[in-house]
Amino acid sequence: MAAVDLYRALWRHRLLIIALTALIGGVAWYVTTLQPKIYEATALVRVQQKATTAGDVFGSLETGTRLAQTYAAIVATQSLKRRVSQALGGTVKRDEIQISAEPVTDLELLQISARSESPAQAALMANAATVALRAFVKDNGTLRDQVIVVDPASVPTTFVSPRVKLTVALAVLLGLLLNCALALVADYLADPLPEHAAMEPAFGLPVLGAIPPLSFPKTTVIRTPAPGQPDGGQARAPAVGSERVREGGL
Repeated sequence: MAAVDLYRALWRHRLLIIALTALIGGVAWYVTTLQPKIYEATALVRVQQKATTAGDVFGSLETGTRLAQTYAAIVATQSLKRRVSQALGGTVKRDEIQISAEPVTDLELLQISARSESPAQAALMANAATVALRAFVKDNGTLRDQVIVVDPASVPTTFVSPRVKLTVALAVLLGLLLNCALALVADYLADPLPEHAAMEPAFGLPVLGAIPPLSFPKTTVIRTPAPGQPDGGQARAPAVGSERVREGGL
């Protein structure tokens, strides 16, 4: 199928494509808005080791970067979540705590994030995670490891999930592609005759004539009363052979 034929097929089904795409976008927006809003709070901490010699100072940045990667994996463990729950006084169960950590590239910094449906609770969990991590390092790490809070988590004002605009945009894009494919399949199954200009090359024969679309005027039936029947008898059936057909309302 040539490109021009594809365009013509899509143009013939343009209303269907637009209607279905709008419907898919509306459904995606409605379903997305029904999902609970999730807020994320992030605290920034510095992970380092105490330097005792000149060699320690020279390699402190590389050591801190490795420690940040190590403690990023520790933050996501159940052990640290239990410590966070204890730091919050048991107000949040361990299974409900959503915390994660990500080291800052080539720096001895660690971002600790917490997610919750409550903005205030997300900030509390993120700050409690820094306290729990410091306690974990004190109990299990070496005496030279340090976790310093650079920027505590604040209460977020905007939610990070669901992403309504992105979801609707993706739904509309995918729906448009799917609807275009359906329109092409429907046009192929309909098997319409080619256009007048394409019939001669397609069949190799000259076109001798074409029948244009026909539209007939509305037929009006005039009822004539039978002999002896009054003119006002609209409810009475006309006699046989007493109907005249007038074309075009003449």
